[in-house]
Amino acid sequence: MAETISTPNRSQSWIAADRRVAQRHESRTQTSCFAPATGQTFSVAVLNVSRTGLGLLNETSLQAGESLVFDIPANGTLPALVLRGEVVRCVRYSPENWLVGYRLERPLSLRELRTLLTHWP
Repeated sequence: MAETISTPNRSQSWIAADRRVAQRHESRTQTSCFAPATGQTFSVAVLNVSRTGLGLLNETSLQAGESLVFDIPANGTLPALVLRGEVVRCVRYSPENWLVGYRLERPLSLRELRTLLTHWP
């Protein structure tokens, strides 16, 4: 189950590096993801969601090109979703956190986006 988190202010370096063209939808969710290369599952904060990617906040640096998988279970009438993609950038946000740009393997359909935004308010 996803937890609600506080959204930090965005750093100027992150804004300057912002390249996503799809509309972003704010999220305040803590969830887990899986890194196939290392076999590790870890927690990340989802700051925003678009049809083409996610903005994440993580406690450790991630490498560009690193694959991540989000497995969102079905919830009541909401179907399960599996998101696959890769890290496209990772910049220091604060002494404790990194801002991570994550590009989805394929764009979400509008229906998938609505489902995801319902899972991740």
